[in-house]
Amino acid sequence: MYWRGHEYAGIGPGAHGRLNIDGRRYATETDKKPEGWLEKSRSAGASGLTVDEKLQPGEVADEFC
Repeated sequence: MYWRGHEYAGIGPGAHGRLNIDGRRYATETDKKPEGWLEKSRSAGASGLTVDEKLQPGEVADEFC
């Protein structure tokens, strides 16, 4: 499917995601190695994310080009 800038949740090792929360676009990423992702996910309340950042307006615009 062609990229259309929709939201998607990245779940599991090596996953990437783009989510809109409270009017802001977030980039998420998880550890690529299954054992690294599992270790990060085992902590109470942990998600296994290695990147969870708000994208700047210019970064959001770049995704639609």
